[in-house]
Amino acid sequence: MAVQLNLDWNKIRQEINRLSDINVIKSEVHKVRDEIKNFDYQSYLSPTAKKRVKDVEKRYNKLMKTVGSAQRQLDREFNKLIRQIQTHRDTAQSRIDALKKLAEEQKSKLKNKVSFNGAASSGKTSKKGASSARKKKSTTSAAKKTAAKKTTASKKKKA
Repeated sequence: MAVQLNLDWNKIRQEINRLSDINVIKSEVHKVRDEIKNFDYQSYLSPTAKKRVKDVEKRYNKLMKTVGSAQRQLDREFNKLIRQIQTHRDTAQSRIDALKKLAEEQKSKLKNKVSFNGAASSGKTSKKGASSARKKKSTTSAAKKTAAKKTTASKKKKA
């Protein structure tokens, strides 16, 4: 069974050229748009269908009002949350800055004490004396660290 197609290559070429021209496509789209715009569907509907269309339009308008109010409420809540996040971020940043400043102050005090203790004990000391000085330094720095932790914990409780 051989199917025979009767192809007119000239017509196919003309149709492809017509469709490839953007201005022709635009004019076709405008024609269809105008036809749709001028189409009166009410004239083709029965009275019961017209009533159903009106009911559907009323329900649609009511639904759109509900969606609009829900969207406004969602926007309000979202903006409120954004403001809360920004204030929490700002307070957290200020606390971090204060803690950094405190850490820098403690670091500089510790460096001063270490350099002061190092200069005072730079005289002649025996190995036993040097190791005891190191032990004292490590125990005092451990005590300072625990004291620093306690102060930061108490500051967090106050905040």
